Amino acid sequence: MATLKITLTEDVLKLVSNIRFKEYTKYEEDDQRDHIGYEIDMNSLYGGNFVLEDISFILGIYDRHIVDTEEDFDGPKFNEEDTKYMYELHDFVVDNLDNIEEILHQMIFKGGIKPGTYKCKDWQHIWEYVEEK
Repeated sequence: MATLKITLTEDVLKLVSNIRFKEYTKYEEDDQRDHIGYEIDMNSLYGGNFVLEDISFILGIYDRHIVDTEEDFDGPKFNEEDTKYMYELHDFVVDNLDNIEEILHQMIFKGGIKPGTYKCKDWQHIWEYVEEK
């Protein structure tokens, strides 16, 4: 029996709070009607066209972009350190999206979500906040 742990930083929570959803329609043959649903928009996770630009706006570091790259075909560029950090945050969110969603839903009635470490038993997935010492 293993324990799962995940640490959610303030910057991770900033990104998570900006995740976008999209509406979709699915036609069901058996009842001859459309059903509308919602899903996370993985093609535009934070709502814009360029992931680094979106993340930089969310984190409040857009002003650190490299001058004259604003109109580049793949979005504005950032220095190596900022680029690496933003991609690491983004990869963390994408790789842990299921666990983060579980934590968000379960913490609603436990005082909300805050930066820190959360843990659960891998077979149970009932998350709890681990007090920082």
